[in-house]
Amino acid sequence: MRRATLTIAGALALTACNAILGVEDHPLATEADASLDGGRREAGSGTGSSSNSSGTSATSSQSSMSESSTGPSTGSQSSTGSQSSTGSQSSSQDGGSASGGDAAASICVPMVPAGWTGPLIIDEQTGATLPTPPECPETFNANPVFDGLAMPVAPPAGCMCVCGPAMGVMCAPTISFFSDTTCVTECGSQNAPIPAMPMCTTLTTAGCKSFTVTAPEPSGGMCAPMLVVGPTTSPASWTESARLCGTIAPPTQGTCSAGRVLVPASEAPFQANNYCITNTSAASCPATYPAPRTYYSKPEAGLGLDDTRTCSCECGSPAGGTCSTTKVTTADMANCTGSPKMNTAPQACTAGTQVGAQATAVSMGSGQSCVAASVPSGSVTPSSAPATICCLL
Repeated sequence: MRRATLTIAGALALTACNAILGVEDHPLATEADASLDGGRREAGSGTGSSSNSSGTSATSSQSSMSESSTGPSTGSQSSTGSQSSTGSQSSSQDGGSASGGDAAASICVPMVPAGWTGPLIIDEQTGATLPTPPECPETFNANPVFDGLAMPVAPPAGCMCVCGPAMGVMCAPTISFFSDTTCVTECGSQNAPIPAMPMCTTLTTAGCKSFTVTAPEPSGGMCAPMLVVGPTTSPASWTESARLCGTIAPPTQGTCSAGRVLVPASEAPFQANNYCITNTSAASCPATYPAPRTYYSKPEAGLGLDDTRTCSCECGSPAGGTCSTTKVTTADMANCTGSPKMNTAPQACTAGTQVGAQATAVSMGSGQSCVAASVPSGSVTPSSAPATICCLL
């Protein structure tokens, strides 16, 4: 203050001299006046530096006064006569955002139809391993309105199976007849199996003159399936999830147009500009929220799935193996009597029109085996009915 006092006194003296000499526009006078005015303002306000609307810059003496009395200035204040308000609010009546002061941005969305709950922001996740749902934003109720799951997957149940030995395999040769002596033109019975004695096959040979006998091949039979281990199942899982959060207070129309309400804007990772409504009963989506979602309420314990997966064993037909050489007896009578003739299978074209045949010295096939297979059945299904969720997008 001592330095400031001396400066002011000097300025007054200089001003008096200029008045006596009649010098009004001397540069020093102007500087002295500025110093004087600055000192008065400093004393009157008790603040640091300030800039006024006329744009006049403070002199070095004024700066010295301000620094000595209040220390270095840490900021300046604009007093230009017009104030920029941060509390003004802009809004959109057609779904745009509205913000005000420190409050979060808001958006206008369609009103919630009677019987529905909302509007709600939604977060949806997909994957073989679902992440933990995000917390509801601070501008929304901390407790989610709905946590849901969808698209359950489950590997089929598995059984370890084996097959028993082949049973009932036949080694029956076949006989075919022809209307010529060279076994070219087919006639009568074709590829008729010849059973083992004492059975006798009656053949159709009218107009025929020759026949052939094929070598027997294993056919028929079965293997008994046997379960060794199982059924075993891998854990089922959900591959889609959703979390819906509601507003803290019931929304009102606010600055929105008719038929719309003002709600806080969603925050990542919740979907931007997508709001939903829910209904406890099955219902179609209204026109204002046209996009349906299918989710099942997340259970408090367990997976919320009914699991009916199981499996069984089965065996294919016997395959492989061989049959021994077979003797075939043909006869003139249908009961395999009358002029029997012994043939060895296989046998090439032979003249004759016998009407009865039976196999002798038949050796059942050996080396046949069956392939075992596990046959899954059942599935996993949600334990509860789906929630009705309808969204803007």
